[in-house]
This record gives sequence, structure tokens and C-alpha cells, in this order.
Amino acid sequence: EVDYEMNRAFMLTVMVSNQAPLASGIQMSFQSTAGVTISVTDVNEPPYFPTNHKLIRLEEGVPTGTTLMTFSAVDPDRFMQQAIRYSKLSDPANWLNINATNGQITTAAVLDRESAYIKNNVYEATFLAADNGIPPASGTGTLQIYLIDINDNAPELQPKEAQICEKPNLNVINITATDADIDPNVGPFVFELPSVPSAIRKNWTITRLNGDYAQLSLRITYLEAGVYDVPIIVTDSGNPPLFNMSIIKVKVCPCDENGDCTTIGAVAAAGLGTGAIIAILICIIILLCECYVKTASVQIS
Repeated sequence: EVDYEMNRAFMLTVMVSNQAPLASGIQMSFQSTAGVTISVTDVNEPPYFPTNHKLIRLEEGVPTGTTLMTFSAVDPDRFMQQAIRYSKLSDPANWLNINATNGQITTAAVLDRESAYIKNNVYEATFLAADNGIPPASGTGTLQIYLIDINDNAPELQPKEAQICEKPNLNVINITATDADIDPNVGPFVFELPSVPSAIRKNWTITRLNGDYAQLSLRITYLEAGVYDVPIIVTDSGNPPLFNMSIIKVKVCPCDENGDCTTIGAVAAAGLGTGAIIAILICIIILLCECYVKTASVQIS
């Protein structure tokens, strides 16, 4: 390509010659030369970012207003007095600001590695550098920010609801811990029951199976049917570690020989005690008996 900034003009010598020999008696050279000057006209070329894509590494969670870098473009038009202005083209989470004059990039929000805008730990934004030439020209540059994980998410427990028989047997509740962070800020997790209220540790016990799983079961020989909120504390292995208290709603109900909640048990687990259930059943039986007696009386008469 012809580049005005490298060569403003080219000087050529052009030679022309006859392929056929000249006629006999012609006292002239069969070739001739001429000088040709080619002038290059300067045109406005777009600014460009010398390093594109630009990758930087950064810990997530830096405060708003933190200066990350200066992402500046170069204008190849060295013989034109032009200014470059910077702006954003793409900033999906609106996390960044760029100084319109010098290209300095600062954070407009807290960068979160666990955001849906992060792909493979990388956040990507695109910026525009435009000059004020005639006509104006512009170029783009892409900044990639690799976010280093910090322990900023407490673990969570699954499931949120479960069911267990009122009399201890092989029936247990399997619990799984999950964490939005990555190693080493995740497992192995520590599972424990809070000491307050005292009824929690009196009625329940939790057993860790491995770094991610545990089992919740009854400690006592019998617990009345109903719905119980069982708090469980789970702690991750981050530095410093984070913990979270999750509440699991446990339905305790009478079960059949297969360990399945019976129909009466389901009613009990909905919040009615055994005495209330018996009273309801007696009322139903009385109503059925009255209906039977009335029906029989009508048929006799």
C-alpha cells in the first residue's frame, strides 16, 4: 500500500525502446528515458489500538472509581493536527467508564465474577476511538478483564423443603451445599446445627458424608407430626471463610411400612396435631353414621 506518512512522492525513470531494429541509416538510439514524479495525496486514516485485544487481570470486587488502565489509540496521520475522542461501544453490565480525552478506564460499579455477563472468568468491553478529520475516521479496541475470584459468596443448601418419618428409621434427608465461587473458595464445607434454640440439637443430628454432602436425621425416638424449620449452618473453605444459615422446612409425618407418608400423616404434617386429627376423624364418622341412619329411616317409611 502507498502510505503518505512513509513516502510523500515517488521518482521513477521510465524507459521505452523499439523491439524491432531501426531502419538502415537511422543515426538514433533505439530507446529513450523519461522521469516521472508520483505525488501521494494524504487522506484521513482511522485511529487504531496498538494492542487489540487487550487483556488485564484484576481481582473482582474492587471499589467503584478504581483506575484500571489507559487504553489509548494511535492516529497514523502524523501530519494532520487531529484530536482523538474515546467512547464506549459495548459494556454489557455498564461496569466501566472511559475518559473521552485520554482513554483512561475506571470502574463505574463493582465487578462481580459470578455475574451472568462473565464468560470463563472474562468480562469483555469494546471502545471507540474517533478523530476529528475530514471526513472523520474511527477504530475500535476490545478490552478483556480476567477476574480473579475472591470469597464473596456464602454457601447455600439444597433442598429447601424435605419430608421425614416421625419415628427414626433408615429415612434421612440428603443435603447438598453449593457455592457460586470457585476453588479454593468453595468446599470442603462444614455442616453444623446451631446451639440455639436447644431443641434443634436435641431433636436433630447432622452427619457429613463428604466435602459437599451431609445427612439430616432425627436424634430422638419420636417427634410429633408437623412442619419444622430446621436451621443448618454451612461454612466454606475460603480465606477468610464465609458461612450461611439456611432454613430447611421439614415435614414430619407418620409413615407406612415402606417409609412413605400416610394420608393421615400428610394432614398431620400440614400443621394439625395427632389429637386434632383423631377429633376430625371422629366427627367424620359421626356424620357418616347420622347420614346412614337418616337414609335407613327414609327407606323404612
